[in-house]
Amino acid sequence: MQQLLRKQKLKQKIEYGVLFDECINALGKEVSILSKNEGEETYDCLQKSYPFSRWSRIDWENVSSKMAAGNANEIENCLSKELREIIEENVFILWSYGDFPVLKTRLHKAIDALDDLLAVSSDIFILSPSRFVIEFYHEGEITIGFRK
Repeated sequence: MQQLLRKQKLKQKIEYGVLFDECINALGKEVSILSKNEGEETYDCLQKSYPFSRWSRIDWENVSSKMAAGNANEIENCLSKELREIIEENVFILWSYGDFPVLKTRLHKAIDALDDLLAVSSDIFILSPSRFVIEFYHEGEITIGFRK
């Protein structure tokens, strides 16, 4: 009986809500949902790479290489200018709050689906572990920090 219960629990799909489902659909086939362990490792990477304030924001005053983007359309240009190349890589999407899993997708897909991402959580991070982080803050600020 206990084996049957365990099997049933494994079969149950975790639901994160309609907005999360719409976000996944907007990202398309190139999105991966990380396991809980992989997600925790990604959050650890973010926290070890950038200083955080007590308000769960990156402490931008202690990041030496950073820039603000006025809107989502400027992000890829800002990255290309700073990194001196067109950025076409996989990134991780992390949520400032909530119990949503970390997502892995292409940078341009994340930017294209930004409205859907921000509908799930108004404070998010897009992380390229070895190169940059983009913080979207609910007051409309978009800040990009670079690893040096």
